[in-house]
Amino acid sequence: MNFHIIPAPPMLQKYVRYFWSAENDGSAGLHQEINTIVDDSSGIIIQHHNGHSSFLDENKERVKTALAYGKRTHPTKSISDMPFSATGVNFTSQGIRMIFGINPMALTNTLVGLDDIKGKYVAEQLMDQRNHTGRIRVLSSFISRQAKTAKEEDKLVQHCSSLIKAGAFNMRIAHLANSYGISERQLERRFKEAIGLPPKLFMRMMKFQHALKQIAGGTSKNFCDIAYEFSYSDQSRLISDFREFTNYTPRQIRLNLQRILLLNEE
Repeated sequence: MNFHIIPAPPMLQKYVRYFWSAENDGSAGLHQEINTIVDDSSGIIIQHHNGHSSFLDENKERVKTALAYGKRTHPTKSISDMPFSATGVNFTSQGIRMIFGINPMALTNTLVGLDDIKGKYVAEQLMDQRNHTGRIRVLSSFISRQAKTAKEEDKLVQHCSSLIKAGAFNMRIAHLANSYGISERQLERRFKEAIGLPPKLFMRMMKFQHALKQIAGGTSKNFCDIAYEFSYSDQSRLISDFREFTNYTPRQIRLNLQRILLLNEE
């Protein structure tokens, strides 16, 4: 499978991390298993082969050709049973809420047809394009139009989430809330409304992502040292989180990285 990341233009970077494209012409086999892992991304996917959906979900049901997805709190697996051409957009933590004006909690662990959110016109436009460049152009224009009436970013949640991503994985939620002059309950409510995840789970996910990126980067460190570096209580806790968030152990990921689709580069 050929996978490419296309940077978002500066005017959309408040909402979009990047666009991406993936292609499988069937030469490497028609049945491709796509594993997605837990992260804080959400987005839009357009995929098809000659106008028909190429993918089956975990329940072996055919997914829609144009869909939006929310953040994942558990790993997922999908299977393509024919060649495919796929194009997508990966939103920032609050991007999907700002652009679509919906509660991101409603999309967590969910796939929704794009036509169920914004009508058939955009989905049809995307399917009419013959290549990735055309689909990314349509997506960019659509997001630019939506941005004119976009919801405001929750700046407190943005600052707090950036702090966590920078390494504040083990702060107590009460202490974090107090540093912003709000209650723990208020912070949890604002996180759920802004990004669709409670802050405690968000912290766990970001700690896992940092450990994952180090392993994916080819570090020679042993897993005990990695666990210590990212403040896991011990190596078994690191392994437990990897199993929960990827369905793989750290060792399996180190040996079989190419089998996992990583879509959370920021």
